[in-house]
Amino acid sequence: MAKTFNHRPGLLTIEEAAIYCGVAPAAISEWIKKEKLPSEPFPDGSIGVAVQDLTAFPTARLDSKHDRLSDAMNFLIVDDDAEFREVLASGLRMTWKDARIEEVKSGFEASQMITRFHPNVILLDINLPGADGMDVCSLIRQNPRLAQTVIICMSGLAHSQTRQMVLERGADAFLTKPVSKKTLHQLVKKLLASRKRIP
Repeated sequence: MAKTFNHRPGLLTIEEAAIYCGVAPAAISEWIKKEKLPSEPFPDGSIGVAVQDLTAFPTARLDSKHDRLSDAMNFLIVDDDAEFREVLASGLRMTWKDARIEEVKSGFEASQMITRFHPNVILLDINLPGADGMDVCSLIRQNPRLAQTVIICMSGLAHSQTRQMVLERGADAFLTKPVSKKTLHQLVKKLLASRKRIP
């Protein structure tokens, strides 16, 4: 469940931004001081940080050394359910034995991970604590370095409207939980083939 705050939607105090990101308030202040993270004032003059800037901040810092894709398959699993992450990871290893698989539990952690780990495939739950999965999907698609990354969104809710929304945000596909290993493997191979990047 995403945290909610009591003032203007989308603008957080330093302390709230720290909770949102899972870091110390001093880290937020340091990012602002070094002009790495945009800020804007509240009416009372105190410093605020927009949620969108917080989510985009780590992704925008993707280092150029990651522009070139490695030969090995890289998977990033983004889900706040540790048991479900493990099920997905073990299933992927059955097909891609040499794959590197990273797991995170929030959208912000996913954005941080992408700065040092260039995934070929992202398995993204849309209901995440902090940054919403759909927003994370949109931000990934705004980064040209991640244009070839396959994004598969997942949810326990199988509404056609949800499926349409994630596709409009830039996802390649949508799967309803629980996800069958066979379905996932076939879909991943199909999407990778469409990018001509089968390992």
